[in-house]
Amino acid sequence: MFIPLIHLLYSANTLDSKVFEEIQEALALGVQKNTYNSAYHRTKRALNKQSNAARAKTKNSLVRDQLAAAQETVKNLKAKVKASKTKTRRSEPAGSHSSGRVKSSARKARVTADPYPRLGNHYSFRAH
Repeated sequence: MFIPLIHLLYSANTLDSKVFEEIQEALALGVQKNTYNSAYHRTKRALNKQSNAARAKTKNSLVRDQLAAAQETVKNLKAKVKASKTKTRRSEPAGSHSSGRVKSSARKARVTADPYPRLGNHYSFRAH
């Protein structure tokens, strides 16, 4: 019974000396011991990190799949709209120019559309 008591006192003294050394280091260096840096805490944080990464990867893959499906739908709808539009081209009369105005036909259109034909330099809308 006497030996275990001595052993307890010795281990308590060892523990007290370690605590004293840690306090002295903290005071000298300004750095305290991190109590959450044990193997248990490091393993727990690593597992949480892996779990969160797997959860985010699953969520991102679901979002990517939905986005790809939506983009495919938009692409198909654009193709349908493009196919449904029919382009009608007016056939141009022979001898006409592809750009610019044809002066002879425009002049004829103005002359036939003029409600007051010219007689010399004056219009013929005199009151009777």
